[in-house]
Amino acid sequence: MTKEDLRGKTVFDLCKDEKMLQELGYDIAKKKSYDGYPWIAKAQMVEKYAARIGDYDLYKTATALEKDLWKELHEESRRRRCIID
Repeated sequence: MTKEDLRGKTVFDLCKDEKMLQELGYDIAKKKSYDGYPWIAKAQMVEKYAARIGDYDLYKTATALEKDLWKELHEESRRRRCIID
């Protein structure tokens, strides 16, 4: 999977095992509440899942995507001349 494939996906798209999601600390019943999370947080959630299942390639991809998202956020912050949380 490439960063482009992973962009826009959440841990819920990648994992359908409710027990695994609960072990990771995600409440499937509140899945909609995660929609409002920033994409950086969603990439971190995928990293956590990849580490848990031992998928090193997915972990590397999610980490690279997170890095790109931070860079994009930083560039937007510089362009707007403001701090973005």
